[in-house]
Amino acid sequence: MDKFIEPNILKRRKRKLLIKYIFSTLILLVIILILKSYFKESVDRDNISIDVAEYGSMTNTISTIGNLNPEFEEVVISPVNSTLKRVNFSEGIKVNDGDTIIILNTDELKNKILDEYNLIELEKNKINQLKLNLRKKSNDLRVQEIIKSLEIENLESNKVNAEKLYKIGGGTQNEVKKIENELKISLLEKDKLKKEIFISLSTQKSSLKEANISLKIHQQALNNLIEKLNKSFVRAPRKGVITYVFNNIGDKVSQGDIILRIADLSSYMVRATISDSYAEKILLGQEIFIQIGEQKYYGKISSINPEIKDNEISFNIKLDKTYEKIYKPKMQVDVYIVTNRKEHSLRVHNGTSFVGSKSNELYIMDGENIAKKTKVEIGLSNNEYVEIKKGVKPGDKVIISGLETIRRTDEIKIND
Repeated sequence: MDKFIEPNILKRRKRKLLIKYIFSTLILLVIILILKSYFKESVDRDNISIDVAEYGSMTNTISTIGNLNPEFEEVVISPVNSTLKRVNFSEGIKVNDGDTIIILNTDELKNKILDEYNLIELEKNKINQLKLNLRKKSNDLRVQEIIKSLEIENLESNKVNAEKLYKIGGGTQNEVKKIENELKISLLEKDKLKKEIFISLSTQKSSLKEANISLKIHQQALNNLIEKLNKSFVRAPRKGVITYVFNNIGDKVSQGDIILRIADLSSYMVRATISDSYAEKILLGQEIFIQIGEQKYYGKISSINPEIKDNEISFNIKLDKTYEKIYKPKMQVDVYIVTNRKEHSLRVHNGTSFVGSKSNELYIMDGENIAKKTKVEIGLSNNEYVEIKKGVKPGDKVIISGLETIRRTDEIKIND
């Protein structure tokens, strides 16, 4: 039989159980808080980077790689087939306009020049002989023409006399006919002589003209050889710095080979390439900057090659200012193409905490030793800064790098 328990006793028992339950729960919560505090993610302050959010200008950029080149570079080629005799200046040396840099072997050229001199003298003698022959031939033919003209005049006079005699009965018709035939023959001979004179003189003149042309060809060849001889002493075409010189003494060099490059290192340009997927964002006159170490150099896109090669387009950049002695030619540099700009944006320095999406979770300092996870919205970004559109206030201290290996808890403890 069940024992009856008074209501007051039941109430006291329930109250005791409730107190035990509440007390146990409180103890459990305290233990959880202690454990949570004990096992909270932490990081040493020296291993992270913290930046203060502040307002400033922002640019959105596309990055690529380019090569730094002198804006002006002159190439000198070998004027002849020869061998290298001497080099007076090495690469990297400053030279002035007209300085002799390279001397080529000129023995073969000098022999060719002597041969041309001899050929020219022969041509001159030939021309003189042709002129003498032309003068003599012309005189002979002119004398023959005069004699023939006198002969015709004599026959014409005989014909008139014969006709007079025939009219008065002192001569015959046959005599008149004979003189007429002789006159016709003489006239034909005179006409033939004129044609012979013309042909002969034309032939002589043609030979003389041909000889004069040949003389001019040899004189031009001689001038070219003399010019090549002068160019065998290779001189600097302008003031600048030698960026390349062929310096293998005794080696053969062919006509047209590049033997010297001289650049003006007071101004530079950049040649760069980028994926053709950015083709619509690359425009003439577009603002860019290149970065070498901590230094930035600004400029604009001056030309774009329309040809796509290996899925890339190439373009040239003209720097805004003249930078003397900045760096070596052909040096590889980082190129940043500005696609957007804002003058008043809340920003922090870029770091590994930014994963590239528009929505990020950043840790913002709450006091000196606690950082709380906060959702933020990202705007423009470049290699230096990231724009924060939402979730951060001016003056907030944001952890921008050093948390790559940390578990993403709501709070992180910062150890001094």
